[in-house]
Amino acid sequence: MDDPTPSHPQHPWIRGTDLTPAELRAALDSGRIVRVRRNLYLPRPDGIEARAFVSEAHRALLDQLRSESINGVVCLESAAVLHGATPLTPHRTVHLVVGWNAGGMKLGEADQPPFDAPGRVDRRRRLAQRAVARHRYPVPQADIVEIRGMRVTSLERTMEDCARFLEPDRGLAVVDSLIAVAVGASASARPWDRREQIDGLAAATRELVLERLDGRRRERGLRRARAILAAATPWSQSPWESEARRQCLVGGIGAMAPQLPVDAMGVRFYADLGWLTARHILEVDDTMKYRMNSETILQQQGGREDAIRDVGFSISRVAPDELRAPGVLAEHLREALPQSVCETRPVTVLRTRREKRTSRP
Repeated sequence: MDDPTPSHPQHPWIRGTDLTPAELRAALDSGRIVRVRRNLYLPRPDGIEARAFVSEAHRALLDQLRSESINGVVCLESAAVLHGATPLTPHRTVHLVVGWNAGGMKLGEADQPPFDAPGRVDRRRRLAQRAVARHRYPVPQADIVEIRGMRVTSLERTMEDCARFLEPDRGLAVVDSLIAVAVGASASARPWDRREQIDGLAAATRELVLERLDGRRRERGLRRARAILAAATPWSQSPWESEARRQCLVGGIGAMAPQLPVDAMGVRFYADLGWLTARHILEVDDTMKYRMNSETILQQQGGREDAIRDVGFSISRVAPDELRAPGVLAEHLREALPQSVCETRPVTVLRTRREKRTSRP
């Protein structure tokens, strides 16, 4: 039998059988390696950002599956990445829609070390480490396109599936990004210069997907999907801006505008999120936005904030680590914003499972 280990121009592959079970688990938990497929792992080189590394492993697995002609249609966040969207968190798993009698099912099985019986936490961790997650639901040929030699759900179908089946935080982030791709906002250096056009295209895209949902009756995830599409916008510059906006909606904080224009000292700035009537803006400190020319951007940031404050705006900042803690952002904004802004009806359908648990008395 031929050696299934793929070649890779940058990283050597590691076989799981070369490590003890304890060494393998420790390496996975620390992020030093990422599981690409059964018994095959990709080590993380020094100096590479964790998010970029996991995305690299995801691309490597997609290429490997394409070369092996694995049966199935790439779907959910894996399809979104191929369409050019950015998910909230990096991918470790390739998602495929397969038929009931798809071949090669062993590729999707999680490693099952024989030395312990998996509990609930272990089971969830192993499911998250699967190389391939196979899903079974009908996808008509009209909803399939070809990208990089692979069969992929169309952009509209990908948007629909992500809104229906993903947790609300992941769903809103990737749907925001897909809408930006669909209307050309993500490919433009200055999308604000044609804001009216982009808003019109985004509304048409949103309506198209909502019509698709109207054709489904009593199917899973429809209420959540409609809420995600109602909240979606092409103006989030990073997934964490989408998450900040979702947490505002869940926390009953309304009237926020993404990429709010602020004119100061003869220059127009765009705030990540803003409340014009309250003269308050929220900036999301996401390193993804600063990957290019980061030193210049950070040097200019102080002067930018001074100019914005000079025209009467107050500024809050939030980092991704703070957004991972339920309720922290909403609590902070309630102290910074007028009470009237914080009395909007919470969009509870956008709560994650974790937020639902923590909100119980």
